[in-house]
Amino acid sequence: MNPSTGRTAPHVLGIDPGSVDTGLVVRCGLDVLAHVTVHRDRDEDADDGTRGVGVGPIYLGAIAETARQLVHEHAVEHVGAESVVAPNPHVRRRDGDSKINPAAVIAAGLVLGHLLAVWPNLVRVPPGRNGSSPLSAYPLVLVSDRERALGLNRIGKGGKLRHVRSAYDVAGSTIPLARQRASLHAAQRAS
Repeated sequence: MNPSTGRTAPHVLGIDPGSVDTGLVVRCGLDVLAHVTVHRDRDEDADDGTRGVGVGPIYLGAIAETARQLVHEHAVEHVGAESVVAPNPHVRRRDGDSKINPAAVIAAGLVLGHLLAVWPNLVRVPPGRNGSSPLSAYPLVLVSDRERALGLNRIGKGGKLRHVRSAYDVAGSTIPLARQRASLHAAQRAS
């Protein structure tokens, strides 16, 4: 137990940045304290005639404000977000076209960049496998009724809650990465 907070586990905000939907989860141990999906329902680039990726100040502001509220309401100790990697242009669909949508990767990068501007000490969690466990591995609050009806012993690849499941996994990876970063900083100061 942490004597200063009286908690057995820290409160962690995990964020899965997306081009249209961004999932946010506050987690304490295995428990979900809160979850939200921030949705972008319009192309913000259309407002000024630019041909960008659709992400703009309205969406970015909504994500940052939602995250700030969750941090405040739940006395969050660590904030983590899934990082972005360069797309692999060699990955192809069956029809031979590229599987990669560079606009989605660029948009997620814009969201991550905005989050880093708000929280410079944000823990960046490597992408890959976040949100891809069988549905039975997640708290039921992160599995929709429709998904439950189709069975929990499968991977939930779609659905309204897929981004919050990814954010749940991001939050779970944030603590060990934050500890690793603190150890590296301490070692650097000591040398």
